Amino acid sequence: IPLSLSLTHLITTCSSSLCKVHFVLSGDDDETSIRTFADPHRKIFQCGSIDGFLLAVPRSLGQLNYLRLWHDNSGQG
Repeated sequence: IPLSLSLTHLITTCSSSLCKVHFVLSGDDDETSIRTFADPHRKIFQCGSIDGFLLAVPRSLGQLNYLRLWHDNSGQG
C-alpha cells in the first residue's frame, strides 16, 4: 500500500473521533522516537482539511524506508 493511502485511511478513520495519531519514521541509519501529530493552536485532521507538519531530528535518518502509523482509539467515535 502506498504511504499516502495508509495515511489518508488512518486520518479519515480518526477525524470524527479525535483520536491521537502516532508515528515512527525509519531510515537506513536511524529512526525517530514515537512522535504524535499535534497542533496546539487548532484541531487537526478535520474533514476536508489539509494538514502539514514539520519533523526535526538531531541527525540524519539516512535513506527513508518506512513510516509506521497508528492511533490510540481515544475520543468519541
